[in-house]
Amino acid sequence: MVALRGRTHPFIAGLGLAASLRFLMALPALLVTLRGQPLTGNTDELNFALLTGVPATLLFVLGAIWLLGAWFLILRALLRYGYGNALTVVAGVVLGGILYAGVIGPLVLP
Repeated sequence: MVALRGRTHPFIAGLGLAASLRFLMALPALLVTLRGQPLTGNTDELNFALLTGVPATLLFVLGAIWLLGAWFLILRALLRYGYGNALTVVAGVVLGGILYAGVIGPLVLP
């Protein structure tokens, strides 16, 4: 939503890019599915599919669409105001990754 409103600060955009990386695993999962191999592992999407009966492939497609859509909107908002502040964007992505993997993830995930 930040990308859709007015001027987007590059640091916030970087955090958004890092947060959406969670859906990156949908792309290899789709390739495995297209090869006809079974999906294995302990991912949120597979667990949700097992519990609800929703096809895992649908969940991975939705995740890939979300990832690409989020990156498109955030990058479009950044490019609208020039290529400057690249260091701020990188700092945002790094900080977002560290916070998600090292602080927020362990607090909210079982």
